[in-house]
Amino acid sequence: MDDLKEKWRYRKLKKEALYCIRWKTRFGRGQGPAVRSITDINWMTDCHTKRIIQYNADVILYYIILRYVILCYVTLYCFVMLCYVMLCYVMLCYVMLCCYVMLCYVLFCYVLLCVVMLCYVMLCYVMLCYVMLCYYVMLCYVMLCYVMLCYVMLCYMLCYVMLCYVCYVMLCCALLCCVVLCCDVLCCVMLCYAMLFCAVLCCVMLR
Repeated sequence: MDDLKEKWRYRKLKKEALYCIRWKTRFGRGQGPAVRSITDINWMTDCHTKRIIQYNADVILYYIILRYVILCYVTLYCFVMLCYVMLCYVMLCYVMLCCYVMLCYVLFCYVLLCVVMLCYVMLCYVMLCYVMLCYYVMLCYVMLCYVMLCYVMLCYMLCYVMLCYVCYVMLCCALLCCVVLCCDVLCCVMLCYAMLFCAVLCCVMLR
């Protein structure tokens, strides 16, 4: 109720303060009550001055409160904006930190992948060299086996030739022995014929 009375009083004062005292002249119409005497003028001037002072005090208090509220609102708004800016800055720092961490992780993965690929390539190269070396060794072994086989075949052929030569020599010796034996038999036969002829000749001569 007091608040309503104060508002009604303020409205009343505000409404009454709009009235002004003017002298009534013959040059135009006047506004406000007509002044009859000096006493009325003083009384009306004092009342009007009091109302104006009260109205000005209320208005000044209203403007002070309004400015204080606006200042509080602006301060709160600035504080909220500062908090928002700080939050955005913190979020930006967090995002930049996450990006930096992701970048480091990607670089680490890239370096690790490069190292793994390089090791894999080196291993493949070593395996290829090992396979080529094994192939070369096997080729050398095959060539050596081929050479040994050729040598064995050559030796076998030489042995066969030598055997054939020995057989030929033995055959020649056998033929020579046969010839010699035949010559001996022939000589024996001829000797026997000669002895028989001599015996017959001796017998003929003895008769």
